[in-house]
Amino acid sequence: MKLSQLNDKCIEPLWKDCKGIDIFKSQLSRAVKYLNDPDINEINTEMIDKFVIQLENTISHKGKPLTNSTINRNLSVLHSVLDYAYKREWLEKKPHFTWKTENQHRVRWLTEQEEHDLLRVMQERINKCTNPQKLHMYEQARAAVIILIDTGLRRGELLNLQPDNIDGDWLRLWKTKTGKPRSVPMTPRAKALINEFVPFDIEDWRLYYFWCRAKKDIGLEHDEQFVLHTLRHSCATRLLRKTKNIAMVQKMLGHSKIQTTLRYAHIDDDDLFEAVNS
Repeated sequence: MKLSQLNDKCIEPLWKDCKGIDIFKSQLSRAVKYLNDPDINEINTEMIDKFVIQLENTISHKGKPLTNSTINRNLSVLHSVLDYAYKREWLEKKPHFTWKTENQHRVRWLTEQEEHDLLRVMQERINKCTNPQKLHMYEQARAAVIILIDTGLRRGELLNLQPDNIDGDWLRLWKTKTGKPRSVPMTPRAKALINEFVPFDIEDWRLYYFWCRAKKDIGLEHDEQFVLHTLRHSCATRLLRKTKNIAMVQKMLGHSKIQTTLRYAHIDDDDLFEAVNS
């Protein structure tokens, strides 16, 4: 079986309910191209190492080499399809993957002023828009940002929400990254927007596009850490500041390990100063 044939077999079973499926398809197509579409049983550790070198020499659409985290995401989708094949005895032996060390970025979350500015510029674009289709996308993007701030949902969890996930003041998530269902309480504003826009029909890339435009509008286009996932960090940080309970933050975000939560929940310097002086 060729790698391209394996991709065709497993892309739907692995990611059919994921709005990021187009990204995974693109990453798998890159693997097929760089590896010259080998028979899957010809893929060995040496070939994977050469694939990593090719990724290191790849220039992104921003004109920069791929980051270690992006390289790892490319490796991850390839690892997933090979693991899928191995479990079905199509693949005789799994190759070893050497993962890149990802840089520890500076702590980043939204300040109240940044949230205010972000939502303001998004609303201004809504007010000025005369194209009905684009207007609907703008409205969904702004709603998504607010919901992500208030709930700490992952982007994929948000975009995959369906009406049957809504249960009064709660979101009941049956399919999660960890495989464990969880319940997430909604703030009044998040609840109103969820009832209005779920199910979302905005593609992942469009949400990213609108985010980048808003980021530029508030003068943060050069802040590489001001990404959409920052909203999840912000939710965790605010909840920890309010409750002083890391276990509660862990439950809200749906992490299986407390160590993962600790990377999300940050203590502001002002909070630390206040705690020491009290």
